[in-house]
Amino acid sequence: MDSNVLTRRSLLKTAGVTGGLGLAGSLMDSSPALAAGTALQINVAEYGTLGTSNDTATFQAALNAVPAGGAQVVAPYGAYKVSNLSVKSGTRIWLPGVTLMNLAGATTPCLSIPTTASQVTIAEVQIDGSQASSGSTGIVVSGAYNRVTDVYVHDTKSHGIVVQGAVSPNQTTHTTVDNCRVFNAGGRGITLSSSGSSDAPLHVLLEANHVKNSQAAALGIVGVGLEVVFSTNIIENTLPSGQGGEGCAAYSHLNSNIICVGNSFYGPALQGIHIGGNRVSALGNLVYQPAKTGILAASDEPSVSNSDFDISGNIIYTPGTTSAPFTGIFAEGMTGGTIGSNIVESATAHGINITKCATVSVAGNMIKSPGIGHCVEISSSQRITITGNVGYSAASGYGVHVGSASPASADISIVGNSLSANGLGGVAAVAEATRITVSGNTINTGGAGTAVSLNGASNKVAANYTDTSATIPSATKLSVPRDVTLATVTGSTTITELDGANAEVGQMLFLRFRDGCTIQSGANLVLASTFTAPANGVLSLACDGMKWYETARSVD
Repeated sequence: MDSNVLTRRSLLKTAGVTGGLGLAGSLMDSSPALAAGTALQINVAEYGTLGTSNDTATFQAALNAVPAGGAQVVAPYGAYKVSNLSVKSGTRIWLPGVTLMNLAGATTPCLSIPTTASQVTIAEVQIDGSQASSGSTGIVVSGAYNRVTDVYVHDTKSHGIVVQGAVSPNQTTHTTVDNCRVFNAGGRGITLSSSGSSDAPLHVLLEANHVKNSQAAALGIVGVGLEVVFSTNIIENTLPSGQGGEGCAAYSHLNSNIICVGNSFYGPALQGIHIGGNRVSALGNLVYQPAKTGILAASDEPSVSNSDFDISGNIIYTPGTTSAPFTGIFAEGMTGGTIGSNIVESATAHGINITKCATVSVAGNMIKSPGIGHCVEISSSQRITITGNVGYSAASGYGVHVGSASPASADISIVGNSLSANGLGGVAAVAEATRITVSGNTINTGGAGTAVSLNGASNKVAANYTDTSATIPSATKLSVPRDVTLATVTGSTTITELDGANAEVGQMLFLRFRDGCTIQSGANLVLASTFTAPANGVLSLACDGMKWYETARSVD
């Protein structure tokens, strides 16, 4: 073959040769600038017959003709039946208007970049996997510094595009898959694959792709990934109920430096995002109506603690279903991380759930209307700060709840949150939880539930603002409603006892006697002396969980 650059005339001469399902036409008048070192264009039509029941040999002959310096491979418009094509280093496959149909019955990929290849670009080609057999994929990418861009892969029996790891010295590294469409994959849409850390793909960017109706995860890592970015992809699932997978699944405990940023997930059949490993992040994503949890941070080995995670700036809308309630954000077995500035609306279970984690900040989130859970649920976790969050309208839960589990939670700081209209109240912790501090929160119970309910002597409550006041009649045993911190007492019946059903450690109670009254020490009321209160006199009391002790009084 003439090694000179093919002229437009010679391309037009062969452009009428099409595949069996193709439409005759010509290549575009101009093509992108050739990559450095690829001054040669190779036309597949010059390497054999096209339009047969199997054009693999013709395409492979053209690909084999690419010299060490590289070349751009082109073909006439049309559809061609091929399978298991392999690409050499320096090849730029540029096939606008061309469909490569994986052969009927094929179990191999349609097109592959082997581990020894580098500086390969596959651009503007359509891969049709509808005729192949189970296990067949669209494109498999290995090697170094390779790119798949502007490709449409559809109806593959297995995965759409696979970034396949390999061991050193041919490690798969610096791979980009961008601006591609992957529809109706029988397995995962775009995925990284390895058997472990030794052959893990390294430095991979999946960006601005559109993945729709994958039977398994739309984006993901099977095995281990290192230095991977999932960025600005659009994921859709419109499959029948029960079909499909996660929006993004990358949760090996051996993963490191995984970022999922700026993606949109619509209707994932499982989790919107499931990440695990060390130094993993989910930032600025939209997760709309996932069938399960919106964002799950938990590895495949729950007993192995992963460290350094960040779940921030995401919007999660209606995760879970009524029949399968799930949480907006769930973190399990993670250490050293932030869950911050997220919006979680209408989770069918908890808004944010943290279990078996340590050293985590939950800050600045807006949690609205969790269905059958709490705005924030903490269990079996240590060193957790919950600050600056807005949590409201948990119909059957608390704003923040520290629940029972083994081991019990400890060292939990709940400070500066705004918690309102939650069915059970503001903040609650079970007796097993220790060293819980609740201070500086604004709690509006709307007359339902308890503002702060803590058990255990080591737990502290201070300086919260609540909307709890009431007017009650005097009685020998004075009954003060839940959460009331300021009660106006009417009438003059002598008081000797307070109803202890709602007594909480550290609770303060201020009694104002509108008409004047006599108050004496009794079963659970301990005064310095009998108090004959004048009209509008005030008695201040503090509770140790069992008894109420006088702290101050008006002059009697």
